[in-house]
Amino acid sequence: GNNSAPAWYPSGAALAVTLTRDGNAQLYRVDASGKGDPARLTANAGIDTEATISPDGKKLYVANGRSNSVSVIDTEKLEKITDIKVGDTPWGVFIP
Repeated sequence: GNNSAPAWYPSGAALAVTLTRDGNAQLYRVDASGKGDPARLTANAGIDTEATISPDGKKLYVANGRSNSVSVIDTEKLEKITDIKVGDTPWGVFIP
């Protein structure tokens, strides 16, 4: 599958990356050491890409290109907090 758009966690211990493992481009957490299997972070019908991690490392923001939203994910619990509707076809997220 395709692998793209990595975003490093501030600690450097892991990265969030878009992988096409089950047919759709979804976001996974991958341990920087290469140990263990990637942990799936999203399960949307559209393409999830261009992740950005908050400076404190606690939240991950990911553009959902076909569902017109940005998902906010808790990086410790590895679960979605909410979806934010943002308009037509977001393909990136920027956090200053």
